[in-house]
Amino acid sequence: MGLFNFSRVKCEVRYLNALPQKQIELCFFSPTHRIKMVCDITSSEEQVILPCFVPHLGKFVDLVYGVKDFIDDVKNILNIFEKTSEGEDFLYDVFDKFVLRHVKKFHRIIDTDLFRIINEFMLVICDLSLQKGIRLSISDKVDISQSFLNRVMVGNFAPYYYVTRYRQNGGHWESYLEKYL
Repeated sequence: MGLFNFSRVKCEVRYLNALPQKQIELCFFSPTHRIKMVCDITSSEEQVILPCFVPHLGKFVDLVYGVKDFIDDVKNILNIFEKTSEGEDFLYDVFDKFVLRHVKKFHRIIDTDLFRIINEFMLVICDLSLQKGIRLSISDKVDISQSFLNRVMVGNFAPYYYVTRYRQNGGHWESYLEKYL
């Protein structure tokens, strides 16, 4: 991104006091898309709680991520949507561009970052699908998530993909990164 960020994507934030969990409503507006998301938030209201599908566990787990960073990611996804020609592989093209931006910035993509990015894409895809009268099933979400994951694990990004591992060091566990291939 350049010196100035002239993003055409805007976001309105509203905090909801839903029970049993506090929630945040995010409405993103771009010239061609309007996306609405409702996410659980931590009690401090500084982090969103995202249900991410983790393939090697075969289930959804909660991932906690900063609200500002989450908003910035979704705005960037929508900015890429605006700049990408719609075609047969439109969603994959947008996903690849977003992952490429991440790899250029960090020189790698870690599994937990990838799961978060896939979940952000899924939230956008689910809302766009609902706008067209299509409700994606859990199975659909898992299949789409798996296809995004496979693009990274066996595609052009495979050399940059790292998996988080854990080892016991003394009386505590510590994480470390291991190259996937």
